[in-house]
This record gives sequence, C-alpha cells and structure tokens, in this order.
Amino acid sequence: MKRIQGITFVWVLAVGMLLCSCSSKQVAYSDLKKITKELRDYSEDYTLSDWKDAALDFKDIASRVEQYDYSREKRREIRRMEGECAGYLLKGAGSSAVRSIFNITEEIKAGVEGFLDILLGRDR
Repeated sequence: MKRIQGITFVWVLAVGMLLCSCSSKQVAYSDLKKITKELRDYSEDYTLSDWKDAALDFKDIASRVEQYDYSREKRREIRRMEGECAGYLLKGAGSSAVRSIFNITEEIKAGVEGFLDILLGRDR
C-alpha cells in the first residue's frame, strides 16, 4: 500500500512539474508577443527612458524564451517577433537619442544667446 502511495505521489509530482513547465513556456511566449505589440502600437511616443525600460524588458523576455523548446513553427514566429522588437528598439532608441541631443542643443544655444546678450550689453 505504501508503495502505491509513493508511486502515486511521484506521478502527481511529475505531472505538476510538467504542467508548471508548460505554463512558464507559454507565459514567456505570451510576454514576447505582448512586448512586440506594445512596441508596434505605442513606441512612437516613447521617451529615452521608455526605450531603456523596453530594452531591459525585451532582454529578460528573450532570455526566458530561450530556456524552452518550441515547435519549428513556433520558433520561427518567435524569431520574427524578436527581429521586430530589435528593429523597433534600434530605430526608436536612436531617434529618441537624437531628439534628446537636439533638445539639449537648443537649450545650450539659448544659454549661449543669453550669455552673449549680457556680454554685448543687450540685457534688459
């Protein structure tokens, strides 16, 4: 009787671990799908800080996805989504950095103009 209980316990434990593994596998895939959609739909409004956060999220999700085996079809879809995310990240972070540089440049230009106004006697 104890042997049957032991076998039953091991069987239940194995099934539980399998279900948990499948769940984690699906969550990783779903998270990749979600970040791909978020980048596609909302990235035009991202700030440089948003891009940094998105890059960290993508790195975390991609590393979780790599832990699991997927079918050939699912792996192809994963690679497509990873490529799409990488494209958005490169494009967006670059344009966000350029916007930040232009904003800083305008601020510096205004500061220099104010400084020159004082030096040249054009103060109020």
